[in-house]
Amino acid sequence: MTAGPLSPELRAFLHEYIKSVEQAEILLLLFRTSPRESNAVRVGRELRIDAVSAARRLGDLQAAGLLSARIEDVTLQYWYEGALDPLVRELAQEFAERPTTVSSAIYAAPTDDVRAFADAFRVRGKPK
Repeated sequence: MTAGPLSPELRAFLHEYIKSVEQAEILLLLFRTSPRESNAVRVGRELRIDAVSAARRLGDLQAAGLLSARIEDVTLQYWYEGALDPLVRELAQEFAERPTTVSSAIYAAPTDDVRAFADAFRVRGKPK
């Protein structure tokens, strides 16, 4: 089992991209089943959550650039392509070993160090 606090990189990732435990669970499900595509109904069934809620979280993750999506017939299909593999792998390991620690980090206000680290990765427009 991993001891100590979560890494600053993982804390920054959670603060920047993950707003709920449900969102983390959906990301990790698609990470584990990659490259398989899933829709909100399948995700809802596998995680035993409401499909409408799953659809919202999938959309949030796709908008954040963590998932890819395409329309098949009239259904949105989502999949994980691995853009942030090291951090998502770390999240998967930590969530499996210390779910309470990860859950607390998701809902905790970021420390100044984590905020500064996350801000270093923000995309800023050209100065005027």
